[in-house]
Amino acid sequence: MNSPSPTDEQTLLTYTLATVPDQVYASPPDGELSLCDLLITVTNHRTEPVYCPLLTIRLPVGAGARQLVASGSGITPLATPATWSVVALQEDVLIAVPHDGTARFTPSEHAPRQTVTPSLAIELKGLRISREPGTAVVEVAESAATTPDGPPLGRTHSFEIIKRGLGLATAGLAEEV
Repeated sequence: MNSPSPTDEQTLLTYTLATVPDQVYASPPDGELSLCDLLITVTNHRTEPVYCPLLTIRLPVGAGARQLVASGSGITPLATPATWSVVALQEDVLIAVPHDGTARFTPSEHAPRQTVTPSLAIELKGLRISREPGTAVVEVAESAATTPDGPPLGRTHSFEIIKRGLGLATAGLAEEV
């Protein structure tokens, strides 16, 4: 379904992406656009804390096969915990920022020290999927450091989302009958 891009830089934080529904289908050639939600989960699987003042999400917007959404308008962004805000800077760029200026992601429970792992969930609800089947790449750019005083460096993690054609959905139904 969704896979990381092989050209990703090594990010300090770990990212996962899920879509609702699981299978993303290109919108039909005519009529209403199909809707989809994205859920991006951010965690720390390192042995030391990670400090992050900013995450930038880039959505490919347009009508082609490489664009995920036909338009960036109408997207409802939500962040959990509520100590983060997600806002649209422009149609294809959203930013997530912690209210306190910099978030501290503590080491995961899989690290040598046992601590609670805070995570960040970013939901982008109501994406209007473009009409052309193909593969779109969603990018999450982190600004993060391993010390509270260290200058945060930019690193990018990418996810490929396959938009299937509607013919594949109906062909699967025909085989099941």
